[in-house]
Amino acid sequence: IHSQSSNTKAKEPQGPKINLKILTIPIGLVFLTIFYLFIGIIQQKSNLLYPFILLQVFLSFLIAILLAIVVICWVCDARKVLHRYLLLGRELNQHSKSQDKLPIAIIIAVLSCSLIFQMWSTRAVCGCFRYFTDVAKHNARMANYV
Repeated sequence: IHSQSSNTKAKEPQGPKINLKILTIPIGLVFLTIFYLFIGIIQQKSNLLYPFILLQVFLSFLIAILLAIVVICWVCDARKVLHRYLLLGRELNQHSKSQDKLPIAIIIAVLSCSLIFQMWSTRAVCGCFRYFTDVAKHNARMANYV
């Protein structure tokens, strides 16, 4: 009887299966915007920086909203919600509250760092955008004087 119980394993719940074809759409958008960014910087055309700026602003808002949700859940001690939506993959009853707060603190740190990086890169590209528009205006004024 003991050997039968050790051979039969309880099925562990599996997470949702991700369709890889759907993931190609956002990855393709990211590659396309980065391509436009490089071409815009090489050719010094501010119009080609718009897709990257829009993507960065969208991602910054998305990360900020996600960070706010995680912090609110952490403060309110809504561990079940965090475990369900962030797929931490551990049973709640097996660990104490202090052990559960470590992965959430890591998630908050990672989201904070990525938000800071998103805002910094958006600021840098907006600086390039402003420089390229100023150069284009200056060249247009100089062309009118000649």
